[in-house]
Amino acid sequence: SVSSQSSETIRSFSFNVKPTHVPLADLLPPHTIINRVWPRDELRTEAPGVLPAVAVHQDGVNVTSLMGPPIHVQSGDRIKLKLTNEVPFTGLSIHCHGFHLNGEFEYDGAVGIAQCPLSDGNSFTYDILAIETPGTYWYHTQSGHMGIDSYDAVRGPLIVHPNGTDFRLLVDKLNDVPNDLPDDSPVAYESERILFFQDVFLLSQQQRYAQHIGNLYGPASNNEDGFIAATTPWEFGTCNGKLREIITVLPNRKYKFRLINGGLHHALRISIDSFPMTVVAADSEPVEPYKVDEVVLHVGERFDVEIIVYNDIAESERFWIRADTLESQSQGFQNGVRAILRVS
Repeated sequence: SVSSQSSETIRSFSFNVKPTHVPLADLLPPHTIINRVWPRDELRTEAPGVLPAVAVHQDGVNVTSLMGPPIHVQSGDRIKLKLTNEVPFTGLSIHCHGFHLNGEFEYDGAVGIAQCPLSDGNSFTYDILAIETPGTYWYHTQSGHMGIDSYDAVRGPLIVHPNGTDFRLLVDKLNDVPNDLPDDSPVAYESERILFFQDVFLLSQQQRYAQHIGNLYGPASNNEDGFIAATTPWEFGTCNGKLREIITVLPNRKYKFRLINGGLHHALRISIDSFPMTVVAADSEPVEPYKVDEVVLHVGERFDVEIIVYNDIAESERFWIRADTLESQSQGFQNGVRAILRVS
């Protein structure tokens, strides 16, 4: 919800966090040829039909992905985020990744440093003034291991938009719940697209931590230069909480893609087939634009990139959006996330 107090706009969000089961099959699009191309048959693994997860529940919205609801605010807005914990045996907090929180350190969400974890059955409201540079941020739990064997899906994009009436109207629309928007969605609006990448594990953080302590994992995987790329085996990943997200664009337009690595362990090398990218911001700060074919995002990092969709691209043509781990492909590793860029 949104309200005004003197010259300050207050944006209120309610996160009711509790266990659920997310049907993984529902995270795939209808059958397409490109959907069957990668990975190769011999590298495919079977995933369970549902995945136990701790997720954000909102009134009128079903949990259908492994990503929390996107948050959109304007620079100067006050964020009031009410966190209600319904997760047994688990303390929770929320951290706004990239926010400086000048004078509001008690709302940083760092358990044991800024606050005690919020215990089961209790609520707490974060009261944060968004005085950050307009750009791409994200939020996540900062609570250590879940007390139950579930994936932590309490993570999602947090976008700070510039000031101005047009942006205010856009932010108001994108924060509507449920998000029943005919032309825009909270991750695909006007000339911007959000791509929130995660590595996902079938075992909970608690179980994987126990395996690390017991040295039950195999050797670390290396990159092409022989340096360690990962100490935890890749299982699968998502884009915007889905196994195969479809990003739709129109020809003869320039788009800004907000790239976020909201995962737990793996760095990702991100590229778009046939589309060079122009980097315009890194970790929410504007940079001198420069062109690249790919960017590497370590956990927590964000890049804003621009692409141009030219008129000579046929309607309904599709391209891979690749987010590969840094593991050596010459050694047989082909791990990562695939999304689909569709021109319509």
